[in-house]
Amino acid sequence: MRLKDYIEDRARLFNMGSEFSCPDWCNRVGCKDERLHVSISIIDVVAASLVTGQTASHLFCSHYKIGISPMDGNPWIQRFVLEMKKPCSFLAGKDCGIYGARPITCALFPEAFFLFPEREGGLDKGKFGHYPCLREPPAISEKRRSHIIELMEMARREAFLTEFYFFGFSPFCVDLRNTVMDVMEVSRHVSGNTGDGGRPYEVPHEAFEEILIRRLGRGGYLLEINSKVEGLNSPSGIEALYEIKKWTDSIEASDKDFPYCYEFDEGNRLKMVKRLM
Repeated sequence: MRLKDYIEDRARLFNMGSEFSCPDWCNRVGCKDERLHVSISIIDVVAASLVTGQTASHLFCSHYKIGISPMDGNPWIQRFVLEMKKPCSFLAGKDCGIYGARPITCALFPEAFFLFPEREGGLDKGKFGHYPCLREPPAISEKRRSHIIELMEMARREAFLTEFYFFGFSPFCVDLRNTVMDVMEVSRHVSGNTGDGGRPYEVPHEAFEEILIRRLGRGGYLLEINSKVEGLNSPSGIEALYEIKKWTDSIEASDKDFPYCYEFDEGNRLKMVKRLM
């Protein structure tokens, strides 16, 4: 099976057995809200490229960005992710311009958030309570539930593949504690919080993200990432990615099975360190 066949197979699961549809009066707030982080995989980049006819490297620069997600409940240990830029530039009015090739995360929203709220962590009513689709649980049949579970497993494996494709290992978790001064400086710029002791100091998500991107750039990793995405502009590069996927699917493990992470040395190169669990 080629990668294109895999993408077509997963697309068939997106709406199979689903009774959910966005209300006509919804303004697609989830596609626009920067607070709702939509994770994607390198497979999603290829899928969008195949549908739009645009190169993977062009789409990567214009529609996606590097993001992070905290690990182990410790905000200083962050896991590398790719995300949609917000507002989503694939959105045309109220329609998705790549509906059949949209990210798995989009296809799962909002059903998975009701089905597995403890795993998805996306029902913060303070932030998202105004979303029309989150006001009432959608009907989810047992058959649809099985499709959701299958899609979630696909997304997990694709996340593993994405990290491995870019860095040669997965999960790619970075301990940013040795960049604390840089993070605090960026944090003050982002939030305007001077940390005067009047209230607990919270580092904005954007500060961690900016420092990771800055360090990856200084260490040469961003150039390597862009070069690998450019390799997906050709059919041979796409098929090579599928060969890698077949291998990572056979060896990938839970992030809990890997008690290490990485940190940046003085030259902004990554080195492995013990992860505090």
